[in-house]
Amino acid sequence: MVPAVVIPAMHVSSSRVNMFSSISPLMKQVENELSERRVGFNLTHVLNILLQLTKERFLSRKELSKRIGIGEGSIRTLIRLLARYRLIETFKSGVCLTDLGKEMVLSKFPRMASIKAGKLTIGKFNKAIHVKDCSERVKDGLKQRDAALIHGGKGATTIVYRNNELVIPPTWERVRDRDPETYKELISLFKLEEGDVIVIGTGDSRKNAEISAIAGSLTLL
Repeated sequence: MVPAVVIPAMHVSSSRVNMFSSISPLMKQVENELSERRVGFNLTHVLNILLQLTKERFLSRKELSKRIGIGEGSIRTLIRLLARYRLIETFKSGVCLTDLGKEMVLSKFPRMASIKAGKLTIGKFNKAIHVKDCSERVKDGLKQRDAALIHGGKGATTIVYRNNELVIPPTWERVRDRDPETYKELISLFKLEEGDVIVIGTGDSRKNAEISAIAGSLTLL
């Protein structure tokens, strides 16, 4: 449970907090900030902390450091950054998403889940992220794959939900034809709508697969 702690309001103007209608422009603003500063994390770590907090209502800084894979000093810096945008609320014992943070994250990234992935990937571990309403940004899937490789993964598979089918660019082969078991797994895990995308990151460890999926998903913003 989130401890019943009252923290003082931060001195952030409401215009700055409310200037973003969705997470996409906000993440681009955060990326610009990071490019101007020397910090021990990047945009994949920023999105990862938000996704971790959608799964767990409350996490300590130590646990976040372990899950994200960066030092506690960098975690504190990252938390201060997200708190400035009112995405998270901080307590002495840890952090949680604000209502605004939860709404913004889940409206674009409803779920991240471990999957088997069968014939769709080449790594031992696989993580899938559901990204809402972004199929127009998918060309041949190489941009998502390359982002995963840059961040140390073994690759990423991009899947588009189109005309009630899951299809894989660039040939747009149906997932149900290539791997029926994975098709059933994805359909059962994600509540998909026309234009949604699933990015499956793959790697030699769970953390590696996770960061691959996140890196690939960020290319869709």
